Amino acid sequence: MSVHHEISKKVNQTVSLVESYKNLDRKREQEISKVLEKAKNGEEYSVEAINKVTEEINQFALKHHLPTRKRVTKQMVLDLVSQN
Repeated sequence: MSVHHEISKKVNQTVSLVESYKNLDRKREQEISKVLEKAKNGEEYSVEAINKVTEEINQFALKHHLPTRKRVTKQMVLDLVSQN
């Protein structure tokens, strides 16, 4: 019975880690959407908020063996806007 308890505990920890990671990734995507909208409208924008969340994700990812994310540059934003 204790083996089942330990397995269940480990699975719950893993699920919790993945959910935390997904929440950070959603936050990053929201920041990217805000920047893209500003760029499309010709407004001034900064990628600082995106990269702040990216850094949080990457620190979390390295600690828990999850995929990291690339830092975003203004050029990346411009390239994406020009594609659409």
